[in-house]
Amino acid sequence: MNINCKKLSPRQVEILRYRSNGYLNKQIASELGICEDTVKEHISIALQKLNYKSVIQAVAQLVRDDVI
Repeated sequence: MNINCKKLSPRQVEILRYRSNGYLNKQIASELGICEDTVKEHISIALQKLNYKSVIQAVAQLVRDDVI
């Protein structure tokens, strides 16, 4: 597993899992009962932790590492 994947919070992993299943930020927010800005913030922090610029890269890494 990529060492950076271990730095993600359970919520960040959960949100990236939703994104990997095609959910939009607005849909994720509705599912989790949080605001869309909070979803965006979780994604932004996850991307920083993983040192990626796109959600696609982050999701691909989590899939490769069998995290999601």
